[in-house]
Amino acid sequence: MLNLNFTSFKNITFDEGKILYDFVLKNKIQSILEIGTYAGYCTIWLAKACEQNRGNVYTIDYRRNLNPDSSIMFKINKISNVFCKKVDGDFNILLGELKKIDKKFDLIIVDECHENISNLFTLIKNYCNDHSYIFFHDIMCKPSEYMKTPDFWNSINNINGFNIQKNEIATYDEKENINGFGILELTKVEEKKTPTEEKEVITKPTIQEKKEIEDMEEAIKEAKPIITQEIKNIEPIVQEEKTIINEKDSKEEKITQEKKNQKRKKSDT
Repeated sequence: MLNLNFTSFKNITFDEGKILYDFVLKNKIQSILEIGTYAGYCTIWLAKACEQNRGNVYTIDYRRNLNPDSSIMFKINKISNVFCKKVDGDFNILLGELKKIDKKFDLIIVDECHENISNLFTLIKNYCNDHSYIFFHDIMCKPSEYMKTPDFWNSINNINGFNIQKNEIATYDEKENINGFGILELTKVEEKKTPTEEKEVITKPTIQEKKEIEDMEEAIKEAKPIITQEIKNIEPIVQEEKTIINEKDSKEEKITQEKKNQKRKKSDT
């Protein structure tokens, strides 16, 4: 059993950490984006599993007054595959930092910005690979002004460019209050090409074909003077053949005419 040395605030339960740990191992997840680091308890579960897949965790959160904080917890648990970013400010500041990310992830964990979950999702769905998962924590909590995740979760029906499958896992905190995970499995759909686009794709030459065409054009260019000279050499022979044929035709025509004249004379006599 995984043994974590953790003495700070826990944003998920042990059972929820085990669910995430097993999921990362089972699906061979190598790149994770976590939104909502807190003191790093969930992050450590993710990092320990991802480490076995030779992967990394990128986690981002507001700067919190937690003692000990996540950096100390990472050090105590010998975590070396986590890149942690803390920001000072409101949701827009956090969103601005997220927009700087230029990579895609196998798994995205959302346990923050519950009141702005819809706006957050509009951005993070762009960070999905062709096949990715998004976990939303607290999707079974009672909706409130602060906790809008449940309403948002129920509103997800489709995502442009992806086939989606939804799943829910009921989880509970130490006081037996329901939290729950909402899981989106996203698989990218190939865009259907119009007949014109398909024709362009079919007729567009590959790099190899372009090279072959260029080689052929070069060979034709080199052969052109030789062919021209050969034609010039053949022309007198062709002309001589034409003369012989013409003379033969003329001779045969003369013979034919003489035979006709002889027949006419015989018939006159």
